Amino acid sequence: MYSMADWRLNIDDFLKGQGFERKEPDLTHNDAVVIQEFLENIGRPVFENITDQLNAFKEVKAEVVESSFTPPLPIDYFHLSVFNRTQPKLTYRLRFTKEANGQVMLGAEYSTPNIYGENTRFHNSALNRTLTGTTEEDIASDFFQILQTKF
Repeated sequence: MYSMADWRLNIDDFLKGQGFERKEPDLTHNDAVVIQEFLENIGRPVFENITDQLNAFKEVKAEVVESSFTPPLPIDYFHLSVFNRTQPKLTYRLRFTKEANGQVMLGAEYSTPNIYGENTRFHNSALNRTLTGTTEEDIASDFFQILQTKF
């Protein structure tokens, strides 16, 4: 006879064996406060610094754009858009998740527009680290790796 813990473990093992992954815990309001502070102190400044650097070149335009994405938490999201001449070439944005151990993780996503100039598919970048201790250099280096291959 199975105990309660056994059937839960059996379900977990079965679904993991089928290739499913457990959901990540939802971000809390306290997490949103920490994320917003990170965005104001590190995220937006690094995006603005990258924008200034890119805009120093002719026929290259970059801008920090408020995101139309409205998350369930009160966070001001934005992304970095890069253009070659007037054609959109690359969009880069930060994403935040929470691991089972409760740590808030920072990652990034990028998109190259389709023939209509729309960003319909975002891909994960190599950036995947704890929010705490992440620097402007970490984000700028990740962006540069993507810029080298997608611009």
